[in-house]
Amino acid sequence: MSKIATVFAELKAQGRKGLVPFITAGDPEPGLTLDLLHALVRGGADVIELGMHHCLLGLVSLFRWDDNIAFIVSMCAVNLCIVNDMARLWSRCFNF
Repeated sequence: MSKIATVFAELKAQGRKGLVPFITAGDPEPGLTLDLLHALVRGGADVIELGMHHCLLGLVSLFRWDDNIAFIVSMCAVNLCIVNDMARLWSRCFNF
C-alpha cells in the first residue's frame, strides 16, 4: 500500500476528514518551499500536494489550445525550472 493510501485508510478508520493542501514548488521563491512544507505539517496537513510552475497558463486560455501552445508552455516551464534551479529544489522536496 502506498503512503498516501495508508494515510487515507488511517483517516477512514478514525472517522476523520483529511487536510490535503496544495502549494506550487518554488512559489513565491524556491528558498521558501521547504519551510512552507514544514509549516503545513505543523499545521496538521495529512498529505501535501506539491505542484510545479507552468508559466503562461493564464494566457493559454486566450488562444486555441494546440500543439504550438503546448510547446510554448512546456518550454516556458522548463526555462523557469532552469532559472530557479528547480531540479535541486525537487530533489530536496522528494526527501521531505
